[in-house]
Amino acid sequence: MKSTSVDVRVIASRAAIMKAVTELLTEVGLSGVTIDSVVTRSGVARATVYRHWSTRRALVVDGLNQLMKAPTPTTESSDQGAEGRLAGFVATLAAEFGEQRWAAAMPALLEAARRDPDLSEQMPAFLEARRAPLRSILEEAVRRGELRPEIDIDTAMDQLAGPLLFRRLISNLPLTQSFRDTIVQDFCRINRVKT
Repeated sequence: MKSTSVDVRVIASRAAIMKAVTELLTEVGLSGVTIDSVVTRSGVARATVYRHWSTRRALVVDGLNQLMKAPTPTTESSDQGAEGRLAGFVATLAAEFGEQRWAAAMPALLEAARRDPDLSEQMPAFLEARRAPLRSILEEAVRRGELRPEIDIDTAMDQLAGPLLFRRLISNLPLTQSFRDTIVQDFCRINRVKT
């Protein structure tokens, strides 16, 4: 009978490689993540790196996914209304943005989107995975008649997440409760269905 147990060496080597990739992304950015630098940092053989990831692009995308996980919406009750659900999600997003590793990885992501043709192809799917929970909340609010039916969902997502990104990455100011509340309240005031 064939054993289905996982080889702990495989787990350990993958973990060492991913640790090296995420450290390099936060310390030196995308250009610093080469197969050679990952091999040197992780202590894992080049052949082992290629056994797990066939290309540098796949390795970097996994590293970015590790550093910048898609936000998970809070398990708020759906009877809260659009404003409550959006406030819960914006709080979750702010907590993600507030992590130092996330802030350090963002320049690598921007670099990937602009300068690396191979990685730029992956960016739409990478970003959409992070936008999907908010898209779902907004679409549900439209279906329930809480937000205007003509609302542009993509623009709405930018209106909610954009101020958080600007404040975190450009202004380097805290994403306070009152700041988050203002974003959501202003958004809902403008986009709520008038009764």
